[in-house]
Amino acid sequence: KQFSSPPAFRPRNTAALRCDIVDFDLCWAYNLVDPWGNEYELNCYEYERIKNELIEADGVEPIRYWPRELYLGYRNSSG
Repeated sequence: KQFSSPPAFRPRNTAALRCDIVDFDLCWAYNLVDPWGNEYELNCYEYERIKNELIEADGVEPIRYWPRELYLGYRNSSG
């Protein structure tokens, strides 16, 4: 019996590759899309280290979903 070769796996759209860095004030989220369109989120909780060694050092502009002042106000509230 002859077997056909498996289908070739090819990226759908390499122009659609994306990586966004999101600042959540407590952690950084890296939103990734691979060449096949699969979406991933990688969270890193070494906040200060990433801020110093990647964000500030390389001039990366992260995405924010809310103003930092809201987070700081929450932390400074008496509870």
